[in-house]
Amino acid sequence: MNNEQKEVIQDIYNTLEAVAYNTSMEYIHNCVDGKKELIENVNREEHLQAIIEWALQQIENNFDFENDTEMEEL
Repeated sequence: MNNEQKEVIQDIYNTLEAVAYNTSMEYIHNCVDGKKELIENVNREEHLQAIIEWALQQIENNFDFENDTEMEEL
């Protein structure tokens, strides 16, 4: 694992830790759709789902699992 990948893992970890301990019931999400910025209020469940999707995307974008035999066994 290179330094950039270690930084990605640290960023994911820090984000998940912060989200786990933040128990707010309403969140504001800023979404950029092309040139338009959308502001959306979401509940805790929707916020957690969005953060999990973000974490998965970060992993998919920064790590190659195609040659990893452990992943094939899952």
